[in-house]
Amino acid sequence: MSQRHWYRRVVKVLFGVATMLAACGDTLVDHRAPAALLELEASCQEGLQSCGTGCFPDSDLICDRATCEVCRAPAQAEPRCEDTRCTFVCVGGTRQCGDRCVAESVVACGSSCALCPEPENGLGDAVCVPGAALGAGQCDITCDLGFHLCGSSCLEETAQSCGTACVDCSGSIPAHATAVCSAVHTCDFACNPGFLRCDTGCCGVTQVATGADFTCAVSNEGGLFCWGRNDMGQLGEGSTTAQPNPVMVFPSGAQVTRVSAGATHACAIAAGALYCWGNNASGQLGMDSTAAGLEPALVALPGVTEVAVGGYLEAVASPVPHGHTCAVTAAHAVYCWGDNARGQLGLGDLGSRTVPTLVSGLSAATGADAIALGARHSCVRTASGGVACWGERTVGQVGDGMASVQPALAPVTVRLSGVGALAVGERHGCLTDISGGDPELLCFGSDAEGQIGADGPSYVTSPTAPSVGGGLSSARPNLVAAGRAHTCLLRLGDIGGLKCLGANNQGQLALPASGELGAVSDVALPATNLPQAIAAGGDHSCALLADGELYCWGDNRHGQLGDGTTTSRFDPAPIVSP
Repeated sequence: MSQRHWYRRVVKVLFGVATMLAACGDTLVDHRAPAALLELEASCQEGLQSCGTGCFPDSDLICDRATCEVCRAPAQAEPRCEDTRCTFVCVGGTRQCGDRCVAESVVACGSSCALCPEPENGLGDAVCVPGAALGAGQCDITCDLGFHLCGSSCLEETAQSCGTACVDCSGSIPAHATAVCSAVHTCDFACNPGFLRCDTGCCGVTQVATGADFTCAVSNEGGLFCWGRNDMGQLGEGSTTAQPNPVMVFPSGAQVTRVSAGATHACAIAAGALYCWGNNASGQLGMDSTAAGLEPALVALPGVTEVAVGGYLEAVASPVPHGHTCAVTAAHAVYCWGDNARGQLGLGDLGSRTVPTLVSGLSAATGADAIALGARHSCVRTASGGVACWGERTVGQVGDGMASVQPALAPVTVRLSGVGALAVGERHGCLTDISGGDPELLCFGSDAEGQIGADGPSYVTSPTAPSVGGGLSSARPNLVAAGRAHTCLLRLGDIGGLKCLGANNQGQLALPASGELGAVSDVALPATNLPQAIAAGGDHSCALLADGELYCWGDNRHGQLGDGTTTSRFDPAPIVSP
């Protein structure tokens, strides 16, 4: 190294030392530890600030020059000065909670930085609902699917915790009903199985009628309900849509007293007037036309006390409906109308009628007080307690001792007296002989499927006691019902007194469905009340209990059992109102 170069280097070092002494006075200061600095008289170097006797980094915030305290801030905050006092401001979406800066959440919610509580009961989560500004949130609870907030709990919506107010709906409900919380979250009630939902609550049934594939029932408030097949408007509720639950046809207070259901039409007596609806291809609605009626239409026949509906579907590629109707007036006169191809109107000819026409073979003196119709034959119980029938008798269904292709065009006597109950099926009939005191069952007509218990012949032409077993010989029924090819009988007041016999292809005997013909069953109803009435339809049956409950069984492919399904049943099931 040259002497000149060495000299320049020494000068440079000395100049640096002089500069340091000028900035720091006589003492060197460690800026990495300001608290330990010695007294300084000179100003601090660039990038440092002086306070009192120390030098501090420019990044330090010193509020009070007397104390030289450096302001510090917690995480997610910036230090601030307020009137020589150190404070801080939260940043990054946080706000102050005590001496911390935290984001608003379920563990630090709102201005109070509260811990939001979980629901006391049920399934749900605590949440902090954001407000209009940071720190304005409110604690709340979100309930899991199927639960709703009731106070501080998440409960399933039931009749005891209904709607946002969590109302207990069980306080006021009508008889035969159960409190429910509706789909719109308000209190409601559901009628107990077996009962009808009427205008004022839940009604019992007073009378039931079974058609081919549908059923109708009169309520104890005088209304009328129907359900099942409806392709021809046979339910009378204004459409052709099948209904698996009871639908109202006449409201409560309509004073409906009787209803009858046939193959594809029905009639009812309301406030003493006769109404009919459904298929009218044969003029069976009595409206002087063949136009179908989807709703009840008044029939111009005053003073009707009893009505019966018959008919059948002709078995061709496209089944053709036929039907006829007969009614009894207060004067015991009988009027019939509709299809008459087999003399089923009893008018002495084979001409159909579209308006009620008097059956002249039954005078007021020997007239009727009850009536029952089959597919193409008709029977009445006379005022004297006898039975007269007319119409088709190919298999002895008129009961006058004949089986002939020639129909009975006018009423013929079957029994002179002593008849209690009378029932007519598609091609058979049954009655109870009460002349000996205790009722005796007698049947006539077709036994092709064992429906009259003849146990051998395919038909019987005169009223005959069943010869099959199954306890029928000692059944002694008070009431009888006849369907397409089965018969049910009931001994009132007997807990085991309901029996059915005949076809069981759809479980109409309350036995597992089978192709066996002529079976006999003891029908066990799953209720404590005794049955008081029975009905037999196409391939289904119904029993009315003493408290007004209605149970049905058998074919249900069109919803004719009224339980809300289309599942056929061999165990009696209660109707279910929607």
